[in-house]
Amino acid sequence: MRLYEAFGHARIRDSPFLNMDLKDFIKETVRDISGAVTELNEEMKGTGLKVNPKRGGHFAGTMYDDDDHVIHTIDFNLQVTASEKLEAGGGIKINVLKAGVSNETNDQTVSTIHFSLEVVLPNP
Repeated sequence: MRLYEAFGHARIRDSPFLNMDLKDFIKETVRDISGAVTELNEEMKGTGLKVNPKRGGHFAGTMYDDDDHVIHTIDFNLQVTASEKLEAGGGIKINVLKAGVSNETNDQTVSTIHFSLEVVLPNP
């Protein structure tokens, strides 16, 4: 199941996660998805709506963890910059870019990366 494409056109333009460290972007994205699932289930209690409900039994093609929770895939397709740090310790700093950012690099390399994370979301 594909839950979220982090570099999804209009969503990324308005996102507060732009131009931040890649590590922080991933953490905030997963945290926000999990929080949204929990909040929706709390807000919609008694209406019959359940986001990521517990399932009875297993279904073909679905992955489960050791506790029989469904494992979901979050796909990321991001533009990132890699620039050398001039501070003590040096190294490479990687930031997530905003959609439509200019190709002006100023000692930065712009790359596109695609990866997926497997997560178990909270159940109601």
